[in-house]
Order: sequence, then C-alpha cells, then structure tokens
Amino acid sequence: MTLEAKREDLYDEATGTGVGGRVADILTKNGLPTNLFSIDGQQVVLTGQAGGGGPTQFTLNSQGLSAFNANPSINNMDGVFKSLNNDTKAESGFYAETWSAKLSESMDKQQLLKAEIDQTVVTTTFPGGSTSDEFELITRIMQTREARGVVRDIFYAEDGGYDTHCESIKLLVYTHSLNHL
Repeated sequence: MTLEAKREDLYDEATGTGVGGRVADILTKNGLPTNLFSIDGQQVVLTGQAGGGGPTQFTLNSQGLSAFNANPSINNMDGVFKSLNNDTKAESGFYAETWSAKLSESMDKQQLLKAEIDQTVVTTTFPGGSTSDEFELITRIMQTREARGVVRDIFYAEDGGYDTHCESIKLLVYTHSLNHL
C-alpha cells in the first residue's frame, strides 16, 4: 500500500516512477524549474521518467547535508575527481560521457546546496525529535530557493507509528509554490 501511494500508477504505465517525480518532469518541461528532496533515503515517489527531462532527487538525512568527501586523502581531491571525469575522449562512449557529466553536476549541486543550507537561519522553534528535525531541514532548504533558481520544490519525509498492523504508511509529500512564500 505504501509503494502504491508513492507510485500513483494504477495502470502500470510508468513503471519504476513516482507521482512526485512525474510531476517534477512536467513542471520542468513547462519552464518551472523544480527540485526534489527526500529527507529519508532514495524514494520512488520522487523518481521521474528516464529521459523525462526532470530533476534527480537530492537525498539528505534529518541532520542536513554532509560535505562531499569531508576527509580527502589528498589535497584538492574534488578537483581531481572533476578533472578525471572531464577528461573524456571521442572514444569514451555515451555512457562514460553521461556518467562523468552527471558526477560533476552532482558535485557542483551538492556543494552549492550545502553552502546555502549552512547559511540559513531558522527562527521557528521545533519541538524536537526526528520528525521535527526533518521539518527544520525542509524549512532551511526552502530558504535556499533563490540560490538554486527554482520555483517549485517537492519534499518527502517520513513519520510512522500510526498503523498497528504493520510498520505503517509513512508518506508525506509537501510541495510549495515559491511565488506565495
């Protein structure tokens, strides 16, 4: 039931995708830059169509975003990664080119997002606990919208313990329109 709620694909027309990812694909195609954020691991609800032109999801934990390679074994390791991955040749092939481009793009986006989140200030007092930590992080991410150049965000966070028959349905998708903040 949880998976079906995340997919919203009654006729199995978009296998392996989720409703949030497909919505982001459409918004992005229509000129509304959108980001996807999961505060609880990689989620199918935020997976769009392959080649759909939409964004890939950011996956964070409730404590925020860790620095990429926080303890490098050599100086300027991030630069070395990028240099190696930008040194492709005609014979590298489509998959190598795509992988290298996506790695460099991901590193840049992660660095920007971390720097922006680290600068945010939350004035709302959250009561504490894991769900409160998730909502505080979502509040911080929302404050970074201008730096990220988006007009829509879709967030996924979990809060469980309500169903006595099994683990529980843990789905919360929150979207916001930046024009109304």
